[in-house]
Amino acid sequence: MKKRIQLATQDGQNNTEAEVKKWWHHNPWIRALALVVAVSVITTEIILHLMPSVPAVDVLSPQRLVDAQVQEIFKDPMKYVGQIREAEKLQQDLAKAGEEAEKYIASGEYEKAIEPIGKLIDSADLSEEERQQLKQTRAALYFSSGMFEEAKQSCTEFIEDGYDTQGYYSFMRSVCFLQEEDYKAAREDLLAALAEGYENQALCYVHLSFCENYLEDYEKVMEYAQKAQELGAEESYQQTLNYLITVASLKLERFDDCITYASKLMEDEQYAKDSELYYYRGVSWLTKDEYQKAYDDFKKAIELGEETTVLDYNLGVAALGLGKTDEAKRSMKMVLRRGDEEELQKAAEDILQAIDQQERAAEQERQKETELPQETSE
Repeated sequence: MKKRIQLATQDGQNNTEAEVKKWWHHNPWIRALALVVAVSVITTEIILHLMPSVPAVDVLSPQRLVDAQVQEIFKDPMKYVGQIREAEKLQQDLAKAGEEAEKYIASGEYEKAIEPIGKLIDSADLSEEERQQLKQTRAALYFSSGMFEEAKQSCTEFIEDGYDTQGYYSFMRSVCFLQEEDYKAAREDLLAALAEGYENQALCYVHLSFCENYLEDYEKVMEYAQKAQELGAEESYQQTLNYLITVASLKLERFDDCITYASKLMEDEQYAKDSELYYYRGVSWLTKDEYQKAYDDFKKAIELGEETTVLDYNLGVAALGLGKTDEAKRSMKMVLRRGDEEELQKAAEDILQAIDQQERAAEQERQKETELPQETSE
């Protein structure tokens, strides 16, 4: 029986991981993080310098044009006038671009701010430091707008050009890789960020625990999740880390730990009605032959909306352990009706056959007992 339970456990975990994966990619913390990044970069002095009321940046001034082309001026006065007008128009356009960028950033319309920022990068007369700051601003805008491919390319450029101070852009690029579900690349960038001294080590370990979950290295999940907790990861991540530890504990067959962490999570209102947690804990109880506790958790998971073949199978096993033969038969027949798990179908058929044989043997025994007094009286 336990062998079959183990098979069901592995299959069930694979099914639920897909749901956890989907949930992670829609988690709002990613967008919240992007906003923090955007604000921290966008509020640098370079944006203020580009506003028309602050003349700190000299953008293609007519005087510069005169100095650069003095010989041409004397040869063709009309050409000089045209160039002056064109330079004045360009300067006005750049001032307008600065105003638009400031307006869109202030209103949170980050995608609209990308074009004017790009115009300033391409056309404004800036120092290398100022141009680099604007590129960083644009990268943050890409990130905040969900344009992760563009953000990733920008981060790669910064890293290759030697601007990855303390692993900042390695970390940011890792988040882009996570969006693309490239967990190996994300893991490499996160480890690089740690090696470079990225200041928020706890958050790096939070992300690493996610990567390892999808890469199915559950020992690493445990290591990184616990490290994140030790380093004081923000409270908003603590329960998520506990969730990952719960799943990893089940995968690693540390069933007591799985029960402990799942039970702790269920005390939180956010997870009190999480059907998968009841399933995880139920499987752990089942491996310990705690049939009533397993049965109760499986029933609760169904009540909360969990509907999987492996859950039907394990519920049937728990019911059988409690002597609830009729319910066990109903669960196993449900496994057969679903028909989507070949291995579990075979196991369910074996169990139904064993129950049938046991019931027929019991019936034969009862018949013998009823016939025995009649033979004695004769």
